[in-house]
Amino acid sequence: MKTKVAFPFLAVCLAACFAALLFCAGCASAGGDSDAGTVVSTTHQVVTTSGTATVIVTFNRPEKFTDLKSSSMGSGRDRAGLMDDIRDYVVGLMPRYLSGGRTFSVTFNDIDMAGEYEPWLGVAMQDVRIIKGIYPPRIALDFSLKDAGGAVIASGSRTLTDMNFMSTVAPATVFRDDRLRYEKTLLNDWLRGEFTTLRRSGETNNNKN
Repeated sequence: MKTKVAFPFLAVCLAACFAALLFCAGCASAGGDSDAGTVVSTTHQVVTTSGTATVIVTFNRPEKFTDLKSSSMGSGRDRAGLMDDIRDYVVGLMPRYLSGGRTFSVTFNDIDMAGEYEPWLGVAMQDVRIIKGIYPPRIALDFSLKDAGGAVIASGSRTLTDMNFMSTVAPATVFRDDRLRYEKTLLNDWLRGEFTTLRRSGETNNNKN
């Protein structure tokens, strides 16, 4: 007995499979654009001496940052933990600088932590961050400060670095064994300087800096 092959049926199945593959490929192309990167943004309400202010902290394409990791290889979870730590530190500082109703936004575009991993020192040292003067911290960011009505008081782009970071005295808000002590010191000094300039230009607030 001869078996008849249903060629039309097979052709339809193959066509359907091919169409499905094309559809999936299209979805991957539309949603997986690695060049687009990710943006992690959070909004926080902080209580000041004159009311509630808003702080917005954004990390722009953190997976592209020069060096934001606590091991030589790093990981997404590791990076997220460091981002949380930086965000919490900035938010914690802002009540001393903001008055009620104002909004402060900061976007981190790149972070290069102080120190570097030197794998040529051997396996035992591969995850030890070596702190030397030739590896200063560097942070690139944008910021803006708005009043209660949404008008921009100040804004700009800054690249923060400190070539003498190893001798710079950390503020009381940074612990000696903090893994981000140099970066936090950099941010603390920047915020103090930025708001001191605003205060001298007449943009004072009701808080004591």
